[in-house]
Amino acid sequence: MTLLVAVAVALLAGPATGAAAKRGLPKGKAYLPGKGKIFAGTSDTGQTSDFREYRRRAGAHPAVMQSFESWGYVPREALRRWADTNARGMISLSTAGCWKCPDEISPRSIARGKGDRYIVALGRALAKRREPTYLRLLPEMNGHWNRYSAFEASGEPRDRAHSTNSFKQAWRRFVLIVRGGGRRAIDGRLRRLGLPPVRARTGRKLPRPKVAIAWVPQSTGSPNVPGNQPADYFPGWKYVDWVGADVYGKYPNIAGVASLYRRYSRRPFMIGEWSPWDVDRPRFVKDLFGWVEAHRRARMTVYYQGFGEGADNPYELGDYPRSTRAMRHVLNARRYLKFAPENERGRRGL
Repeated sequence: MTLLVAVAVALLAGPATGAAAKRGLPKGKAYLPGKGKIFAGTSDTGQTSDFREYRRRAGAHPAVMQSFESWGYVPREALRRWADTNARGMISLSTAGCWKCPDEISPRSIARGKGDRYIVALGRALAKRREPTYLRLLPEMNGHWNRYSAFEASGEPRDRAHSTNSFKQAWRRFVLIVRGGGRRAIDGRLRRLGLPPVRARTGRKLPRPKVAIAWVPQSTGSPNVPGNQPADYFPGWKYVDWVGADVYGKYPNIAGVASLYRRYSRRPFMIGEWSPWDVDRPRFVKDLFGWVEAHRRARMTVYYQGFGEGADNPYELGDYPRSTRAMRHVLNARRYLKFAPENERGRRGL
């Protein structure tokens, strides 16, 4: 879960921005909404009924459903829920099964090929889908609560298996394998990165799923120490299709979101998670969506519903009636797609 620091801090050196922004958005692998349009989505709680309740409260059908999954698990149930709800799918993939759980695999082990069987299996499952899938890989990587982060809360670095270099190599390996293609070509690219060939049984070609890879750090590190900033985890433009950030009403660091947007300007931008979180302040909703609408590369927002009910879940939309009214007003604008393009024909059946 996100804890964005509320103070805007300048990021460490990142990719150049100006010239890249003028070249426009990449075509193909990002799977963008139509020109001038924005996808508005919500998170998956594991219950289709929660999706429909959110839709009722929001007054708009979410075009994207984000499912939170752990390493080693091919999310077949989530794939069914995406189909049942007529939404594009997004996977937020962690190496642990829960917030405080130990990781199933370290970044260095992924980089060395010990997770290849899972990556190949996930790619095969996604390749069976006609619709694109957004893959929010190892998000908020510079937040200490994630086991794949390189730092403890104290500011002390974790072991070499969790270093930022191991993280970047693990990311590159994952992306090269999950995108698919000729096995010989993939092995060649891995070799040039100093990584071993694919360590899983495959044919000469791996399937090519329609996947878009999203790199979504925090705007500043937690802990906010040298070596734990977004740039320290950036794997390179060849391995990223979207850039994004998370922001919450409790920590309304839109300035930090804007800083990431400026510094990583070669890709479309998403708000990977947002919600009021303990603060029923319509101003936050208006400011957030106002910022999205004012920035042409911002093309997706995803509401985080949390898990469970009552006091244990401070993200339920029903707990924030004033913010809900503000959001309903925003999402009824024509620029927000209520359905993904390939699902328009099915909207009457929902």
